[in-house]
Amino acid sequence: MATKFDMSWDEVKSGSNSQVNYMRLESGSAGNLVRIVSNPSEVDVHWEVDKNGARHKFVCGGSKCILCEHGSNVQTRYQMLVIDKSNWNREHGYNADGPQVKVLDVGRSVVKAIKNYASDPDYGNPMMYDIKIKKEGTGKDTRYSVVPSPKKVELTDIEKKAVEEAPKIKDINKIRTTDEILNMNLLLLQDIAGDDDEEAPSSSNSGSEDSDWDNF
Repeated sequence: MATKFDMSWDEVKSGSNSQVNYMRLESGSAGNLVRIVSNPSEVDVHWEVDKNGARHKFVCGGSKCILCEHGSNVQTRYQMLVIDKSNWNREHGYNADGPQVKVLDVGRSVVKAIKNYASDPDYGNPMMYDIKIKKEGTGKDTRYSVVPSPKKVELTDIEKKAVEEAPKIKDINKIRTTDEILNMNLLLLQDIAGDDDEEAPSSSNSGSEDSDWDNF
């Protein structure tokens, strides 16, 4: 497995210090209105539990990943920066909080739907129009639908400033070293003692990067 940041939409496989928050998609007919403001990134993650029962998320370290070596499952997620427009309306604009840049973390079905619009010449670059993501159901029965706005609108100056000040996806997803993971007392690794001579995964994020949205 390998994490890939800042991909073009062609790279998305549709088959089988300003702090950015994660976007929480709410259920309901109103949907969640967002404006995508970055290229998509493919992020492989592990979820593991420590001896106290707390659940932790880890970005996969690739070929040096101690979690992979010990059989931890890998889940592929797709992330992109978005402006959460839940505090915006067409008549008055944003409320006092202004535009909020967040990380949208989704599965294959949502990113596939966005890619379909990105590849459609009638829509094109999804950073040029708002998108409404509707969530229905719960648990394994959760379903998502993606509806783009037919109107293309440039970002305002205040939106552009919020985007410029937001961290990049690759800076948010830090890869923990082997020692850091061992010190977290994960149940998966409870029989493993730390070894100062063991080579740790790189703290920098690996993977291909492509800033070109036009190469669909």
